Amino acid sequence: MDDETKYTQHIMTAKSFLPHGKYVNGNGDVDELGREPMLIPFKGSNRELLAVVPAEGILECCPLCEGDIHEGAIVVITDSHNLFPCWECNKLVEQLIEIDLDGLE
Repeated sequence: MDDETKYTQHIMTAKSFLPHGKYVNGNGDVDELGREPMLIPFKGSNRELLAVVPAEGILECCPLCEGDIHEGAIVVITDSHNLFPCWECNKLVEQLIEIDLDGLE
């Protein structure tokens, strides 16, 4: 039994994400992001959800459509990328987290 057998697979779209860190799971129930372990596929690997933070103050607009950041919008943070569900263009915007290690000694 591998580590991924404890996860339930859900197909999620931007509309699956609700304000203030809630989402509609594959059964149609509203649940809290981060209440249970969650893996998010990104560039061929499953990345674990680490945090959910308010999008206001992080994003001024959607990086794709430049749409408004709605009240209660969130950014999902994994160990390798950020995911922003845009309710304007209905896309999941994923951005790689780039860490500059130059100068760290």
